Amino acid sequence: MSVRKILTIVFVFILLLTSLRVIWFIKNLPLNQPFVEEGVYDLVHFPLSDKSTVALDGEWSFYPNIFAVPKELPAMEEQSFIQVPRGWKGLSTLTNETEQVGTYELRIHVQDDEKSTV
Repeated sequence: MSVRKILTIVFVFILLLTSLRVIWFIKNLPLNQPFVEEGVYDLVHFPLSDKSTVALDGEWSFYPNIFAVPKELPAMEEQSFIQVPRGWKGLSTLTNETEQVGTYELRIHVQDDEKSTV
C-alpha cells in the first residue's frame, strides 16, 4: 500500500471521528437553557427533570486572594465577576506566591418544589 493511500485513509478516519463528535455535541447542547449572569443562575422558569442536566457556564462571582466559606461571602467587598470555564490568572495580586487562592460563588435560584433535585 502506498503512503498516499495510507494518509488518505487516516485523514478520512479522523474526519469521520471529528464529524461524529460535532454531531454528538450539537445534539446534546441544551438550547433553551438560561445562563449564569453576575453570579446568579435563575432556574425558576426552567423545567428540571430527574435526568436533565444544566451547564454551569457563565459569569460567576469571584473573590481573588480569599479562601472563604459561604457565611463570609456577603460581607466581602473584593467581588469581581469572571467567565467560567476560564482561569483566573491575572486577577490575583499575590505575585510572589507559588500557589494562589480564590473563591468562586454561584447562587442558584429554583422553585421551592424543585429544591431537592438540585
